[in-house]
Amino acid sequence: MLNQFEELRDTLYRFIETRIDLLEVETRGYIEKIILKLVYAALVLIAVAILVTFLLLLLAVYLNTLLQSVFAGYLIIAGFFAFVLVLLLGFREACLKFIRWILEKIF
Repeated sequence: MLNQFEELRDTLYRFIETRIDLLEVETRGYIEKIILKLVYAALVLIAVAILVTFLLLLLAVYLNTLLQSVFAGYLIIAGFFAFVLVLLLGFREACLKFIRWILEKIF
């Protein structure tokens, strides 16, 4: 009788260990998927940032040529982004809510 209880106890311990191992594997897979999505999103954001930077420089040079000035195009572009920054700071809560919504859709 005592032997059966020991076998039952050992079986229960093995079952619990197996469940813990399974939980570790599932958690590791979930974390791995999140990290892969974050790395991919970071790479895409870097590429988009570089592209936008060059396009804005191109626009500034075009505005300089159009206005026959050396710095006017750069000032217009800088003023535009200063205005965007003021808007982002002014509507901080709405922006954070929108970003949270996007992150919930991604993950």
